[in-house]
Amino acid sequence: MRVTWDSGKHHGIVVDKRELLNRRNRTVHYAQVKYENGQRLWVDDEFSGAWEVQRLASADAEALAQSGKRTRSGKTRAEPETKPEAEPETEQAKKLRSVCKAMDESADELLCPITQELPIDPVTAEDGRVYERSAIEEWLKTNEKSPHTNEPMGTKLLPALQVKNMIAKMVESGALSGDKCEAWTKKIEQEKMAADMRKKAEAGDVEAMMTMSAWYDGGENGLAEDESMAFYWMKRAADLDDPIALVGLSYCYLVGSGTEKDLNQYAVKLTQAAMLGCINAMCMLVRNYHRGRPEFNFKKSASDALYWAKKVNSLPESPTKTRWMASWGGACVKAVLGTSRVR
Repeated sequence: MRVTWDSGKHHGIVVDKRELLNRRNRTVHYAQVKYENGQRLWVDDEFSGAWEVQRLASADAEALAQSGKRTRSGKTRAEPETKPEAEPETEQAKKLRSVCKAMDESADELLCPITQELPIDPVTAEDGRVYERSAIEEWLKTNEKSPHTNEPMGTKLLPALQVKNMIAKMVESGALSGDKCEAWTKKIEQEKMAADMRKKAEAGDVEAMMTMSAWYDGGENGLAEDESMAFYWMKRAADLDDPIALVGLSYCYLVGSGTEKDLNQYAVKLTQAAMLGCINAMCMLVRNYHRGRPEFNFKKSASDALYWAKKVNSLPESPTKTRWMASWGGACVKAVLGTSRVR
């Protein structure tokens, strides 16, 4: 329903007053808004001086409250955003904030004076302070004083296991964060990565087994350097007839890495890898038989060298073959094939 009235007859209807530009003569007129009986009234100036009112249903009024005021042309004018008032902090929230602050300040006492981070491998030195083991050991190589007190100090270090466990729980729970926890946060992420990789390896994933072997061999992603564990995972992958793992396992037997040195097993595993089509193993057998490597338990054998050289030469062209033929392996193969006049 549309209703018009004279502006002087209705007092007190102005709730919101806004200046609008009259596009005809560039003069200013006004718009006024009122809520009455649960309905929203949009009051717009008619150029004749009268007022025009459009009553809107409650549902429409709610929609306009969300989308903005509607002009006579049908366009909307956005309402100014109002930020909700912040709720007062509860006593429980205050206590929690106080506890977190106290924990953060307590953690400062555990910072290594050298690295200024929470120690991953904490030890207690003779000055009573907790240090990162690697940092204090490096310091004591060239200093006989405490880096904290500058007083004379011996080299005795004691593991601080309780401190390590406490730091781990505080960081994992999120009670501590920031730069001081950077090393610990990284450690936790690496441990999770290692746990996920171990899970895949235990499920029979050969790539995961070889990755675990490499991580143990280099002490990476939170795993301590451990040759025996590197050998364990390499052997598990090799037992599944993975040719690359067999080559890696043959090297372990050759140098005694993670196991006893065994030249017979070196030759067996290397030959198994070659029989599975591994060009790396084939080239190594060509070299060992061509030159004779008694220190590796290989006698010189022209026939065996030629056999494996032909195997390499018969492999289909591939980027891997191209790389090997451009290396020492290719030189050995070419030398053997050239001597036997076989192309």
